[in-house]
Amino acid sequence: MKDKIKMGNILIDSYHRVRTEQYSALSRIKNSRFDLPQNKLIELEEIIYYPYEDIINRMEREIFLLCNSMAVYKEFLSTVEGLDIYDALELIVATKDIQRFPTVSKFWKWAGFSPVAYCRKCGKTKEACRCNSGDYYNANEKRIKGVAPSYNENVKKLLIRIADKLKKGNGYYQDKYLEYEEYEYKKSPELSDIHVQNRAKRKMIKLFLYHLFFNWYESVGREPLKPYAHLPPYELGDE
Repeated sequence: MKDKIKMGNILIDSYHRVRTEQYSALSRIKNSRFDLPQNKLIELEEIIYYPYEDIINRMEREIFLLCNSMAVYKEFLSTVEGLDIYDALELIVATKDIQRFPTVSKFWKWAGFSPVAYCRKCGKTKEACRCNSGDYYNANEKRIKGVAPSYNENVKKLLIRIADKLKKGNGYYQDKYLEYEEYEYKKSPELSDIHVQNRAKRKMIKLFLYHLFFNWYESVGREPLKPYAHLPPYELGDE
């Protein structure tokens, strides 16, 4: 599995880099439409833009083969409506080995989706607080200037992107998002729409990570520590 993770890391990073360069090349050509005749622009596309397609197609084939050789992708992630294979691979590569997280709570915390204790006086986390006020409150983890985050910022950004796709995916997680959204509107009618939607997305992505955690453990033939709270099981029949 370590070799697959290393290979996946190189593949997904290279894929994004080549895609970015391809779009940049096309943008440069389009920006020259007033300076060059149409036939020259077409010639430049053939020389600069289209060769990227062959490279990208080869990468996509390798990404498909690699992902389908991983049980956690084939048995769970590939079934999630709205989740594309590239985000799935990026998440697998970032996680590396699910067994380094003995509980789903630690998995949530690493991803930046666990409540954190903050000092009311200095605003820093309990661990970073030096004023010893003893007055703390729990809130969603956030970036604080001058304090290194205890979560993986890149993974959190990836999961927020995934959450936006899942809620549009016409599947199980979209249904859960709508369910959570309705609950939050009833629970806190004074909140703005964006606040309610962010709460619903957060709950949905925590449920997704919960299912990923247990499915990944099952795929490697291990059993993690039982969670303190049981969330709804992932059901393909709901999709």
